[in-house]
Amino acid sequence: MSAQQILHLEKDDDIDVIREKLERAQANRVLLVIPYGSRAFKSPLDFRLLRRQAQRLALEVALVSNHPLTRELAAQEGFRLYGSIWRGKRAPRWSLRRQRRPRPPNRRKVPLWRRMRRFRRGDGGCGEQFVSLLLILGTAAAVYGLIFGIVPTATVTLVPSIQPIQTEMQVVVSRDVTDVDFQTGRIPAKFIQVQVEDKGQVPTTGKRDAPDSLAIGNVVFINQLSQPVTVITDTIVSTSLGTVARFRTTEAVELPAAIGATGTVPIEALEPGSGGNVDANLINKIEGFAALQVRVVNPEPTSGGGFRQIGAVTNADKTRLRSLLLQQLQQRALAEIQKDLEEEERVLPETIQVDAILAENYDQFMGEPAEFLGLEMRALVSAMVYDERHVRAQVFRALGSAVPSGFHLVNGSQALEATGLVGVQPEEQTVLLTASATGMSVAVIDQTDVYQTIQGRKADLAQLTLSQTLPLAAPPDIQLGPDWMEQMGWLERIPQLSPRITINVREVVPEQRTEEIGGG
Repeated sequence: MSAQQILHLEKDDDIDVIREKLERAQANRVLLVIPYGSRAFKSPLDFRLLRRQAQRLALEVALVSNHPLTRELAAQEGFRLYGSIWRGKRAPRWSLRRQRRPRPPNRRKVPLWRRMRRFRRGDGGCGEQFVSLLLILGTAAAVYGLIFGIVPTATVTLVPSIQPIQTEMQVVVSRDVTDVDFQTGRIPAKFIQVQVEDKGQVPTTGKRDAPDSLAIGNVVFINQLSQPVTVITDTIVSTSLGTVARFRTTEAVELPAAIGATGTVPIEALEPGSGGNVDANLINKIEGFAALQVRVVNPEPTSGGGFRQIGAVTNADKTRLRSLLLQQLQQRALAEIQKDLEEEERVLPETIQVDAILAENYDQFMGEPAEFLGLEMRALVSAMVYDERHVRAQVFRALGSAVPSGFHLVNGSQALEATGLVGVQPEEQTVLLTASATGMSVAVIDQTDVYQTIQGRKADLAQLTLSQTLPLAAPPDIQLGPDWMEQMGWLERIPQLSPRITINVREVVPEQRTEEIGGG
């Protein structure tokens, strides 16, 4: 049997509100209970709009109403009508019937004498008829007042049974659909692309030797003239064989005026590293004008020049930094996308991807000595976004189908409990989610059946019968009136007249702890 849902309309509901309620229906069979005095359904246009809405949503819609005009107009549009909820629920089908044209009014003029004859009783004149009519109305009013003053009243309060319901389903988020597809469980996805840029750096892991300290030593200058010679500070001397090592004097020296006169001064290498460590007697060259006046020699080796290990850029450093920066760009893109989303929209983080690298600039070359490697990158990043309202629409519809027979879903009790990721299919551009929802269903109490069950019965027997035949959460409460009936136990019966019986159906729905968890 198809799922049913009973919608109790309010007196103030107009046709637009009723159509919106049909949009939110959780079952494919909807029974509309129209209250007496409803402001809607006063013209054939209202029923025509209702019929079109039902056909558009592929719903079977039936009506419960006892208003003559409402029933006549609804029948013209092909709606099935029932006098009670109980009868409507048990109807095998609610499909619309063929529209019926209204009967043309009987325009044949009824002669005055025939209308008078229908009204008169006997051969009296109009005065006698008027007096008789007054007597009849007065007698009816007296009897009516006597009945309502003496005949007992009964107030019956029923608390129908409540059952929690739960359902879980898989929802497909797809870029191939533009609206919610209840048949396949698909909801539309939105593709958002943003341009982001960021920079980062990592310590280098390569190692290489770098010159660290200057070699030092002493040289002896030998005068080749018979006159005094002064060798100034920063005079450059060097080796002449193999790899040339250059040094500078750190002090000045005055050579006496004699050929072969000598003077010793300290020197240091011009470049750091072990290349300045040379053996004795290898420094024998003087740069500049002093080479015409003196000779030079190092009687002892120079020493102290050395290296230290420093960082260097490797290919692994570049790969590691690039991967790290791509993750940073994805996080930045996620924040940018979320900033512009509507309230109910959610990002699927698992779908975030870098579509194109627009710029990628490292601050060091491969193998270059450096303690840190830096990178600046700009890229296009995209992600899929879905609307959580679409997920609720899917799972709430499934929840309506899970309502037990004889119950109806309590409006407003539905809650989306959780959504979780099942898998991503990049080739098909779809994401599979699992969604669960809970709600409350309440037993349907047909007041017409209740009237027929308890009329004329003793109060205790009526209470026992209702407890045994109805799905109730609490024993029925029956209050009889007037108060003097308590002193006459033999009169403690439910009235036979339905207008003297008031039935209150009180749906007591426990509060639910709802917790909505988004997927993004």
